[in-house]
Amino acid sequence: MGRGVLKKQKLKFAIASYKEFTYSASKRGKVVAKEFIEGLCRSTFSLDKTINPPIIPTTKAYPEGQVIINEKKIRDLAKLQ
Repeated sequence: MGRGVLKKQKLKFAIASYKEFTYSASKRGKVVAKEFIEGLCRSTFSLDKTINPPIIPTTKAYPEGQVIINEKKIRDLAKLQ
């Protein structure tokens, strides 16, 4: 986005409307945001200050093989089978 886009076509970065974000060290200062997880539509936003890249977590949010779902939800799903 930016120079080749008309002002009325530009998107504002409203973080609450996006569910998935991607940042690559090879494209410093650019964040790709998607409205849905693994969605097809994506928007690319530039960070204002790109002197230091953001610190990205290196640990997994959930242990390998473990799915975090409420136990009540798992029981409800078991009833459907």
